[in-house]
Amino acid sequence: MKLSVRIGVALVAAWLVPAYATVIGGPVVHNGHTYYLLDNKPWVDQEAEAVALGGHLVTINDAAENTWVWDTFAQPGAGLFFGLNDAASEGTFVWTSGEAVTFTSWRSGEPNNVVGQNSPTGEHFGELGSDYEWNDVGTLHAWRAVAEVAPRAVPAPGGLALLGLGLAGLGFSRSRKS
Repeated sequence: MKLSVRIGVALVAAWLVPAYATVIGGPVVHNGHTYYLLDNKPWVDQEAEAVALGGHLVTINDAAENTWVWDTFAQPGAGLFFGLNDAASEGTFVWTSGEAVTFTSWRSGEPNNVVGQNSPTGEHFGELGSDYEWNDVGTLHAWRAVAEVAPRAVPAPGGLALLGLGLAGLGFSRSRKS
């Protein structure tokens, strides 16, 4: 099989099948989105796994969703990571999904970057607790996380056919030059 065809097949397979992530719960479909529970690890690793699944750590848009996330995925005595962070600019929290921040549920006195006062790593990552309120935690903190994957547009059958024809044409043009 020609290299160009193998690359094309690999690209299509990567697009159709999400990369491996350590999913321990789900999928749960809610409001048209698919959610997965990921095992314990630091926030940065959790976001990378959520991206590998085709999404991001969960974006919480209102109190009802905040409650649903905790009630659906929490484990007693532990928090849950979600996608809010201020890693790029201290004090400016953003969602990894790029959505606007229209809702927050910070615990009294939070976010406080308390680790940041004594450490260069700071507290940049959102965690949801059993009180349904949020806390900011540091880079070494490890919790489970909730990944959210928005519905993907299914390519029209003609779109895959055109991709295949384009890759075949690329292979044909290279073979003629050889």
